[in-house]
Amino acid sequence: MTITGIRKGWDRVKNLLDGRPGSDFKPLDVVAAVLNQIEGEVVPAGGGRRVFPHNRIGVKVLLPPGAERARFEVALDELEAKIRKRFQEIDCEAAYPLDVRIQFLKKAPAAWRAEQIVALDLQKRSPDHPAATTAPVTVRVQVVTAAGAKRTYTFSEPRILLGRTAELSDQRGGRRRNHVALDEQNTSVSRAHARMVYDPARGGYRLLDEGSTRGTQVIRRGGLVRVPKNDPRGVLLMSGDEIQLGDVVLRVTIE
Repeated sequence: MTITGIRKGWDRVKNLLDGRPGSDFKPLDVVAAVLNQIEGEVVPAGGGRRVFPHNRIGVKVLLPPGAERARFEVALDELEAKIRKRFQEIDCEAAYPLDVRIQFLKKAPAAWRAEQIVALDLQKRSPDHPAATTAPVTVRVQVVTAAGAKRTYTFSEPRILLGRTAELSDQRGGRRRNHVALDEQNTSVSRAHARMVYDPARGGYRLLDEGSTRGTQVIRRGGLVRVPKNDPRGVLLMSGDEIQLGDVVLRVTIE
């Protein structure tokens, strides 16, 4: 992946990926190119699912002569969160957490092409730590306040999608199937509202808001915990928590 003659918008990013050299690129162009190349690695996994088959992302950036390293560090700050947000936009499953490492170089490696300044090293999870296809705990989700929905769901899966309607398509032609599907009349709930993701390091589920209109909160012991929108860390759930999606409340029991 090389930096090219830059114009603007997608043409600028496309030039980065096409390999036509240029000198007036910006640090954010590097971020855009990295995100687009990572998206290109997403593969279908059947049943409308998409998967990013790597959990280690190495990013090497060759700093141009006279460039301020600080500008590149700011642009690439919280790169994992930016990658997670892109995955949410395209409804893609990925390991949690991702191991993202950034290295700035003063000299290009001998194997690099002329004027190449960015390279990605994508690796799959070690065989000693296989990606989970099921979660080792069972979670029961009970619909407390909502019309026209199934009352109780039981799961033992690493990812549980919450939203309005059972199935929907996105602008990219992908399909999303909500595991907990609320009726169309529950308009305070977004169609792709939130998801629960199993965190093996904590042995529980994290609740993530996917940019919903009315927001997501956790009701715990009479208090409210707000779930930040599009935050890849989310909120770690406890058994007995209630999830508020707009005006709808779900109760979670983790066994």
